[in-house]
Amino acid sequence: MYTCSDYFDIKKKKKPYELPSDDLKDHLCALDMLIEAFMFFKADMREDGSFHARGIEISEEEMGRYFKDPPSQRAAERRSVEVSRELKKAFEHIRSREEATLKAGGEAPLRSIADEFNLSLGEILIITMAASLRYDLKYLRIYRFISDTNEGNTLNAGVCDALLNFALPLSKAALEQYLDPEAKLCRYIINCSGNVYTSSRLLQSITIGDLQYRYLLMGKKVLYSRQLTDIDGDFFKEFTEGIIRAAEDDGNSGVHLRYIECADKADVEYALSSAAGMLDKPLYVTASEEFYDMDANARQKLIFCMRMDPGIILLVHPAISGDDERYKRKLKCGYEYTLKYLAALLGRGIIYVCGDGGRIHADTDPEMSMGLLKLPLPDTAQRIRMWHYCLNREAVKVAEGIDIDDIADCHALSFSAIRRLCVQARESLAASGEELLGRDMLQELLFKLDTSDFEHLATEVKAQYTWDDIYIEESQLKRLKAACDRYRLRGRIGDKWGINKKNAYGNAVILLMYGPPGTGKTMAAQAIANEVMTPLYRVDVSQIFSKYIGETQKNLSRIFDEASRRNVVLFFDEADALFTRRTEIKDSHDKYANSDTSFLLQKVEEYNGISILATNNFQSFDPAFMRRLSYVVRFERPDEDTRRSMWEHMLPDEVPRMADIDYDFLASRFKELSGSNIKSVLLTSAYLAGAAGRSLCMRDIILAIRYEYEKLGRLIDSDEFGQYAIYMQE
Repeated sequence: MYTCSDYFDIKKKKKPYELPSDDLKDHLCALDMLIEAFMFFKADMREDGSFHARGIEISEEEMGRYFKDPPSQRAAERRSVEVSRELKKAFEHIRSREEATLKAGGEAPLRSIADEFNLSLGEILIITMAASLRYDLKYLRIYRFISDTNEGNTLNAGVCDALLNFALPLSKAALEQYLDPEAKLCRYIINCSGNVYTSSRLLQSITIGDLQYRYLLMGKKVLYSRQLTDIDGDFFKEFTEGIIRAAEDDGNSGVHLRYIECADKADVEYALSSAAGMLDKPLYVTASEEFYDMDANARQKLIFCMRMDPGIILLVHPAISGDDERYKRKLKCGYEYTLKYLAALLGRGIIYVCGDGGRIHADTDPEMSMGLLKLPLPDTAQRIRMWHYCLNREAVKVAEGIDIDDIADCHALSFSAIRRLCVQARESLAASGEELLGRDMLQELLFKLDTSDFEHLATEVKAQYTWDDIYIEESQLKRLKAACDRYRLRGRIGDKWGINKKNAYGNAVILLMYGPPGTGKTMAAQAIANEVMTPLYRVDVSQIFSKYIGETQKNLSRIFDEASRRNVVLFFDEADALFTRRTEIKDSHDKYANSDTSFLLQKVEEYNGISILATNNFQSFDPAFMRRLSYVVRFERPDEDTRRSMWEHMLPDEVPRMADIDYDFLASRFKELSGSNIKSVLLTSAYLAGAAGRSLCMRDIILAIRYEYEKLGRLIDSDEFGQYAIYMQE
């Protein structure tokens, strides 16, 4: 029999390995030595040096040798002391080289696995045997020979048992412990197939995981994690510094859970990626439902990576919505199972969790309680830096007239949302062939970020109008523009001048517009939303109030919570129905009605965005609410000059007109028509002209005015139409 000195070059003792795979090669040499000794001492060689034909047939001579003696005298399986001694020398040689390799900064994968999982020599040999099948086909033939079969393509537990018990002082229970499904080998490194409840454990096939084998050959470079980003780490400086301190202080004190409260889960990934880069560690990200649904091999690979190359771990809690309670319970149970399973398998480190409802409190489960970290939305100054950084990164140039600082101030977006928008801007510009990011494209991209879901309580209004479309007094128009300026500058000026620190109730911009119907209040709301490039939502008053106690406040909370999530402009049309005067309490109905009004006033004041209230009945507003308003704008019926401008300019320039249109006559005669009525008349007249196949003329307008009067239920006085009364006939 060949000894350790024959298998190993003694001159290389304490010399580092050149490649990670050299560690496996040395272990395979030790395995070869064990197999040779096993074959020699089992007397399976003829005198001429040839083997019996084991694995193909079992000879009568061999069977006779076993049964010729009485049971009490039959030779028991015995361990070879000589082989144990030689094997010990072999592993001393291997360990000396592994230590030298690690000291030199190299990789000794099998040593790293053994240290990480605290493996015994027997477990290391099982890994080596499993790996040998993929390293060299000769081992398949050898294992078939030892197991007396020519079937199967894998190593079975019986071969492992025979070899281990021949060389090591193991109990018969050792193999059962090594190959238990919950033991370290099966959890992290190898796979056992075969039903132990219907057949012997010794018949189980043993294979090594694909990733684990490649790790033995190539080291850490084959382990996978989330690709780290190369973003500016200063964007999350305070947060990442806390993560780095926690990682450096963690040590080996078990598993700690940290819940990250955030507005955008994608920002958490960016921040943790930045911290991982600074620590030179990998980042592992998995959603709890994905981990829960993984097959055993995929889950084993992920945990193996986390153990062999420890880094930052993020578990994303699923978004639980809808009314399916059984589905919600399934997600919740899957999340809790995943968290406990991860904690048990990792054994140490920090698991970060993000996602609504993902925090487990100590009073719910003391063992799984979580510390709280916060990653809020970036403030205005940070958003300005992020916008310029992302635009420069994507080489996107902005057209004149667009102030990116204003955009950053108006839109409380996360870093990931800003980056995603800038990427989309680059792609849109490339597709359109344009060179500059214009207002229309930017507004479209901003609106695509809007994922608001008000259910039935509010409806999005497409903002189509601008300041040029509004006909009101110049003084009132200035107030509308002042409201927009206040919203645009609330972050920069509010922070720079310390105004926001003194504002205990939020940074709301509350605008009341009042006046007769049809004077342009809805158009003004659209113009405001257009100016600040923010989605406009009309609150459905009829859906808010409920006869059931508490439901009205729930509806109001839902509206403002959703609006806060995406900073939209809220438009309360016919707001007097909501903000009416509180009444003297005469019964329980009055009590709860007053409570709802007070709650609404509080919510409007706390909302950090624009709230527009429109009413035809200014006098009915609650006086307590008037002091909370930022601006009050009066809309009146247009005077003669304004009406003339409306008649002349409300229709697009593309509408063909005849020269007989008397704008002075129209402005001076039809004084009772509001701006909304004039718009309706002009649209009707335009389609009359189009249907007749000619340009718009005075006849079309007069006939459309008649239609409008009839619609309004007004008496038609032909004298009011003067010399154009003849045109009233169809």
